Amino acid sequence: MTRSAKIGRFFLSGMLLSLAMMALSCQSLRLADERETSGQATTSRSDHPRVVYVIRHAEKERIPGAQDPPLTVEGKARAKALATLFHDSPLDAIFATQFTRTQETVADLAADQGLEITEIEAQETVGLVALVRGMAGKKIMIAGHSNTVPNIVAGLGVDEKITIGHSGFGDLFVVTWKSDSAVVDRRRFGDPPLGNDKSAPSLPDDSAAGHH
Repeated sequence: MTRSAKIGRFFLSGMLLSLAMMALSCQSLRLADERETSGQATTSRSDHPRVVYVIRHAEKERIPGAQDPPLTVEGKARAKALATLFHDSPLDAIFATQFTRTQETVADLAADQGLEITEIEAQETVGLVALVRGMAGKKIMIAGHSNTVPNIVAGLGVDEKITIGHSGFGDLFVVTWKSDSAVVDRRRFGDPPLGNDKSAPSLPDDSAAGHH
């Protein structure tokens, strides 16, 4: 083989090697882009809380002139049923308004879960919703009132309009996200015989300061 032929073959081999390395480099970049895109998609899917449970406080005492009545015997039994219902379903956070009835409704639940109750002002629905919507991947319980629960559920992105009657207790609104759309499942808890209905939770109403 002549010297020029050897040089030509060496040059051709070098070019092929360079092209192969370029191809590998492009493939690596493509795979990296795919991993990054996949990661971004996963992050997008986990932008929402895993599930938000929204309830109205349990039955409260009807005491003339009382601005912050406690729960009745029935209300306390319903609150215990709530704790039992979630005993095997760990929560990440529990929110309740400043009133005794909402605090008592989730007191047994908080004790059973080993969590502190985060107190929120009843009128601060917008701020609460903004806070909760940022708790990606978390399981959250919110105890409110007949006139704040619908606004909380709507603020979480649920289109379905919900209402709670003044004497309606025991509704458990389960808000989840499917394809970035919020949906609600209306369940019950604590209905007689209290504590025996695992599939249906139940809760109460507020009065003082316009909250029932």
